[in-house]
Amino acid sequence: MDRVRAALDELVLQAKKSFRGLAQDDRSPVEKLLDTHLEDSALGPPTAALHDFAARTFNVVDCKRILQRLWLTIETAPDRPHVLRKVLVVLHHCVLHGADPFLNDVLVKKPLVRDLALHYNRDESQQYKYSKDLDAGAGVRKLAADLFDVLHSPSALYEARSAALQLQKKLSASGIGLLSPKASSSEAPRPSAYSDSPRPAPYTDDVSPSWELGGKGHIRHDDTADAH
Repeated sequence: MDRVRAALDELVLQAKKSFRGLAQDDRSPVEKLLDTHLEDSALGPPTAALHDFAARTFNVVDCKRILQRLWLTIETAPDRPHVLRKVLVVLHHCVLHGADPFLNDVLVKKPLVRDLALHYNRDESQQYKYSKDLDAGAGVRKLAADLFDVLHSPSALYEARSAALQLQKKLSASGIGLLSPKASSSEAPRPSAYSDSPRPAPYTDDVSPSWELGGKGHIRHDDTADAH
């Protein structure tokens, strides 16, 4: 009987711990989405998720949170090459399709990207310790090198972002509805979804058919939102 009581007490204790953990989860919706797509697995982020993150960089609040989460993950996950690979994929996609403030922040971090390209998982002891992930480690270096090459060359960066913008326009004209917004807000006005549409539904990881080029469907955090 005592053993049964002890087992029940243990179950109650574990349930309380789980409840406290849920109650203390103060992550924002976009941070939860990032964590979901940055899990330690070989499967990369889906294209729809990459477009969604790029669109969210045009939201000042989300842009800041995305950047903070990505840089923090790089610092805290050096022994998880699959996670780092996903971070670099998100960074590269948002550099090409995202807002200018996102690009500017990544440019400041260019030395960090270069260090990953040159030194990540090069040490023999690291390769032995993470031997099952040697290919993933090499993949991190390759992705970091590709991102650094784009960041390091102004002409390459301009061409890549221009090509991304043209692709978005072409897909949008075809009715495919790419989620990512304009690559440069200076070339075209921000879509009306950011300014005069009613407040959309809460964040969701499901892609709605009504979402359009320009991030329609994302919660706004602008100063005038509460005035309506």
